[in-house]
Amino acid sequence: MERTGSEWPRHVRVGAFRLLDARGGIVALRAAVGLFEDPDTKLRTWAAQSVQRWHPSPDGRRGDAEVGELLDRSRHLFSDYVLRRRKWEAGVDS
Repeated sequence: MERTGSEWPRHVRVGAFRLLDARGGIVALRAAVGLFEDPDTKLRTWAAQSVQRWHPSPDGRRGDAEVGELLDRSRHLFSDYVLRRRKWEAGVDS
């Protein structure tokens, strides 16, 4: 996660995000939401697409408050229905 910070060169941020995104689960969601403020437009777009594709992993902890917070920070990417659905899938109260 540290290497997704804007103080790192773009190629380092991209590589770090690729690894975190491939891991899936809350790790991928955390990394993607963290990149919403990245100076690189392509990386921000990729992060937004990752959040839109995100679903909780089957082995993930249900009801994790951090997931709800991250999804709320991503509210601009979803309709109200889809946001409620993602939270429901993750076991997070709306």
